[in-house]
Amino acid sequence: MRDPAPIGVLGHSMGGAAAAEALPQDRRFAAGLDLDGGLFGSPVPDEGLDRPFLLFTALDDHDTWRRRHEHQRGWGRRLRRRDSGQLSFTDLPHAAGPGHMAEHAPPEVYAQLFGTIAPERATELARTYVRVYFDRFLRGRPSPLLNAPSPRHPEISFVRSRG
Repeated sequence: MRDPAPIGVLGHSMGGAAAAEALPQDRRFAAGLDLDGGLFGSPVPDEGLDRPFLLFTALDDHDTWRRRHEHQRGWGRRLRRRDSGQLSFTDLPHAAGPGHMAEHAPPEVYAQLFGTIAPERATELARTYVRVYFDRFLRGRPSPLLNAPSPRHPEISFVRSRG
């Protein structure tokens, strides 16, 4: 019997924290990805991870992300998507405009939740970086997008890198 193909784990918000926690709990996961989730309730920030882990965030910084990076033993990156809100990693921004949600929230609250990035662009960037990350660590297909900022994606900044 051949070994199964490597698998990855991904989550958004608290699901991102769950993805981080899944790596030390289950060796079958070869790589993990957190979409803008603080690493609450987990030893991961203070113990780090020994496998690839990508934090793809909207916020400038978070204490648990900084601590996780300091203890990371495997490949790690934190990429920040400018003009984003936490919910801009979901499908909700595509419904927010047609649903007139901006009319029912103070502008600063709306921007904090959904960001000011166009929903189509937010989705395109998320799909691109999630795909190239898992392609690299699950399929062995390197991508320059994970090594340095790209002029094609100026909204993405590299906050922290290891490996």
